[in-house]
Amino acid sequence: MDKKLPETLYWDKDTLFLLDQTALPNKVAYKKCKTYNDVINALENGTVYGASVFGVCGAYGVLLAGIKASTLSPILKSSFIKKAITELINAGHGSINLKRACDKMLAVVESTLNLNPENFILKLKDAAKEIYDLDLEAGVQMGELGIRLLKKDSVIMTHGSAGSFACAGYGTALG
Repeated sequence: MDKKLPETLYWDKDTLFLLDQTALPNKVAYKKCKTYNDVINALENGTVYGASVFGVCGAYGVLLAGIKASTLSPILKSSFIKKAITELINAGHGSINLKRACDKMLAVVESTLNLNPENFILKLKDAAKEIYDLDLEAGVQMGELGIRLLKKDSVIMTHGSAGSFACAGYGTALG
């Protein structure tokens, strides 16, 4: 019997769906994030937990802020998104992954401020998806490198959140 773990998060129709880790292991439930404030609440209340997943959530939080601000003038758009980024980072319990992801998204925002709303949003979607994909790839690479260091019948102990739910879906130490 091959059981697949639920997805940690996914994006669909301008909504970020987050696996509600507070409901585990009793049930699999997803929180819908339609605004960057929804992402902030998820970071603060334990819906998601783990540095890597915080980074990916931050990227999608910036995307949600960008969708909201997409029709504003470049100056107002920039101001709105910078405020959202500050709030996202402050909600992240000091996660360096969150800050890095938000910084990457801010660079995309600043380089695309003058695009029409549709293209602006498309660039942000691409950037958030790239951060998601890179997180998955990093987990796979860490697992492949780490397995080479282990001897047969090794015992492994991890500290902190290192499984698939702490990342975009693969895991770091448990990869």
